[in-house]
Amino acid sequence: MLDGLIRGTHHVGWALVAFGLLAAVAPMATGTAVMMIVGLALLAAAALLGWFGMRAREVGIGPTPLIVAAVAALVGLVLLFNPSTGMAVVRFLLIVYFLLSGVSEILTAWALRGDEGWGWMLGAGVVSVLASTALWTNWPISGAHAIGLLVGANLASVGWAVVQVARRMDAAGQRLATVRARLR
Repeated sequence: MLDGLIRGTHHVGWALVAFGLLAAVAPMATGTAVMMIVGLALLAAAALLGWFGMRAREVGIGPTPLIVAAVAALVGLVLLFNPSTGMAVVRFLLIVYFLLSGVSEILTAWALRGDEGWGWMLGAGVVSVLASTALWTNWPISGAHAIGLLVGANLASVGWAVVQVARRMDAAGQRLATVRARLR
């Protein structure tokens, strides 16, 4: 079961990086198209985070990834099916998403502290909290450009952190397999 989680985690991480890059280039589109691209990226990320959350629960990790996935799905659905939603509503939903995501990543990093990859997870949490703060204060950019770039930075940083943590899990799994083989 651990091997399947590790293999899937690598894929989730790289997919999140790809969706982050897609969302980051979305501001090159205009108006409604930006919101729809970012909404699709968030829905895809929510599906991946939900899958990871279900698998992670099987090995004893709490429900936090599922909560973040649910919020990402909510924001993604709002952006996809009602892209003309007022910017204030979109900003509020994204602020909540970034804040929950950041706190989740920081708590995960704290639980992993001292292990390989924990610093990347902490960095992803800081990026998420900074994205929340940037949207809250409209600094340094605002509007659709900010949404695309900040969602992209968030997804890419979380994806990279997941890849790094998966590498640590993979190394631990290999050490466990070696110990098991020696015991036989």
